[in-house]
Amino acid sequence: MMLGESWKLSRKPILTRAITPEQRDVKSVFLVDHYNEADVKPAEMLNAYVQLAEKNVNDLFLRDTFVNCDCPGCGASDRAETFRRFNLDYVSCPRCHTLWVSPRPDDESIKRYYANSDAEIYWREKLSRETALARVERIVLPRVDWIIDSTQQYLPDADHFVDIGTHHDVYARCLSEIGRFSRKTLLNPICEINPGALAHSTNIVNEHISKAMPDNSVDAISMFEVLDRTSNIDGAMSHARRMLRPGGLIFITGILSTGFDIMTLWDQAQNIFPPDRLNVFSVEGLTMLMERHGFNVLEFSTPGMFDTEAVIHAVETNPKIQVPRFVSYMLENRGPEGRQRFQEFLQMNLLSSFGRVLAQRQ
Repeated sequence: MMLGESWKLSRKPILTRAITPEQRDVKSVFLVDHYNEADVKPAEMLNAYVQLAEKNVNDLFLRDTFVNCDCPGCGASDRAETFRRFNLDYVSCPRCHTLWVSPRPDDESIKRYYANSDAEIYWREKLSRETALARVERIVLPRVDWIIDSTQQYLPDADHFVDIGTHHDVYARCLSEIGRFSRKTLLNPICEINPGALAHSTNIVNEHISKAMPDNSVDAISMFEVLDRTSNIDGAMSHARRMLRPGGLIFITGILSTGFDIMTLWDQAQNIFPPDRLNVFSVEGLTMLMERHGFNVLEFSTPGMFDTEAVIHAVETNPKIQVPRFVSYMLENRGPEGRQRFQEFLQMNLLSSFGRVLAQRQ
């Protein structure tokens, strides 16, 4: 698949405004685009994937090797018990509201899970392939645009781009075709990638992140949903910072615990389960993580599309789910246009559960 005119036509309008979390100007964007979650995650396939994941988590992870960890966001040791998913415990941080699994498997165990589990094989060979075109248009290309536009704005001389933990071969192909960089590296992908399908300027490196790249040798890094499924968060961030040159950029996406659907559904949220969501950062927690590791946050946005849709689907699927009266009233008495305006309100106020962060190494 080559990026060309179809890529240009796929670009969606982006509205930008300034926000000031903690007395600092940080850019935030919201996306004017409308599509259904079923386009990229058909309900029947998603349910099959979740069922396989639950079985695999219970079968493949050895509980006696699990380790406890402090808050991956702010680093605080205090935690409150919340709920269990797949027989693993989620705890929350009273300080920054991050949600995470503790005790938890280590990164080597997680790597084996993504290489060998039936759930991941199903995702790669069934769900991802059957939704590939929609995923390219709705997910991959907007992220490519984000990388290109932001790099041009903040680091126009950037040359070397690294994607860490590439999850799907369609991502690999699209990222390899970014003409903005003369060198591209896919570092420790968790899927099989055919090198022949990649642009000539792209290398695949399978080596521990601590040894993979020389210090200060990379201009831009992307970590799409990588922190969500990483056990040693501080280790991953330290190595990413070490690889980046001073002023280098890091692009991060993930699910946020402070999003409307997660806060509303909580333990009934279908997309919160290990190891895909080993960490569910809050807006505050992810900001603190960046600052703890020597990054300045340039953009923090929550351009999610599906918060209201997720709550509606959950309540329709399981009428026993109790939601706040305001939410129930809004969903029952406001039509599609009202719900869409509410979703845009969530985006504009950092209250959607999909987050993206652009930060710059100090």
